[in-house]
Amino acid sequence: SARDFVFEVSHRRRFEDKITRRYFHVEALRKHQKINWHQYLDAGIKNAESHESGPLREYVVKLFERCLVPCALYAEFWERYSAYVESR
Repeated sequence: SARDFVFEVSHRRRFEDKITRRYFHVEALRKHQKINWHQYLDAGIKNAESHESGPLREYVVKLFERCLVPCALYAEFWERYSAYVESR
C-alpha cells in the first residue's frame, strides 16, 4: 500500500542520509560509518525476514553490494554477506 511505501522510504532514508562515502578508498572508514552500515544491513535483513518476500531479499543483496564498495577492506562485511547469501 502507499502507506507502507512511505514508511519504507522514510525508514531507509535515516540510513541513507548518514552515508558519506559511497566509493572505495584506502583510507579507513570512520567508526560511525561502519556502525551505520551494520545497522542498515540489520534493518534490511530483519525487514526481508519478516515479509518472506523474494524482492526484499534481492534488495538486501543489492544493499550488501552497495555496502561492500566503501567497506571492501573490512572482512566483517564480507563475512556477513557470505553468510547471508549462503543462508538463502
